[in-house]
Amino acid sequence: MKKIVKILIILALIIGAYNYRVKIKDFFVSQPGPSIVTTSRDEILPIEQELITVEPSNTTDEVVMPQEFNLVVPFIVQAPTGNWDLPYQEACEEAAIIMLHYYWQGNDLATELADQEINNLVNWQNENRGDYKDTTIEQTAKIVEDYWGYETEIINNPSPGIIKEKIFQGYPIVAPFYGQGLGNPYYSGEGPLYHMMVIKGYSEDKFITNDPGTRRGADYVYDIEIIMSAMHDWNDGQVATGAARILIIKP
Repeated sequence: MKKIVKILIILALIIGAYNYRVKIKDFFVSQPGPSIVTTSRDEILPIEQELITVEPSNTTDEVVMPQEFNLVVPFIVQAPTGNWDLPYQEACEEAAIIMLHYYWQGNDLATELADQEINNLVNWQNENRGDYKDTTIEQTAKIVEDYWGYETEIINNPSPGIIKEKIFQGYPIVAPFYGQGLGNPYYSGEGPLYHMMVIKGYSEDKFITNDPGTRRGADYVYDIEIIMSAMHDWNDGQVATGAARILIIKP
């Protein structure tokens, strides 16, 4: 009996589905399909980056130097222990180049070491040159080359701008002078006839020196005008009319 009832229900469903087939089709057709996410071409393709172009140039911009600049160069006085007898009263050239040697070596100079270095260099000159006093800028350059092995450059008639440029490049300057033309109040008497010192810094109208002719000579400031007018080489003792020259020491 139950089996007959199931058969009758199935037949009724089949007949109903056939009779309502059009409505069933319309129902499923009217239902919304799955959502489709659309992306524009601009969103799919990578965004192009803005290109920055630089036109080639055959010119080089000039380096702008600061108005004030000062190198750290160790200072020694040419009479380290305060004894101004020979050889110390004639040892300004030795003191100047020893300061630059220690600048390039990156070391400081204590009093005892400075005294030893001056005497060693004086003795070497006496043995290899026959004398140590009043060396010209060319002779001083040769001593630097032979004694330590540095390269050197001599510039004739330098302008203040050239001196500043060399200092800004990291090269302290060794320069010879008519000492009595410097007007340093700490010199004994009128000052030395011939003198040599280090120019290591500058401002707009000043040069900063390490002047070994006085124990107050560390960072001693001179007017540029005075430095340029007093800059003279030995010139066989006629120092006041000697040529203006500077010495660059290169490691």
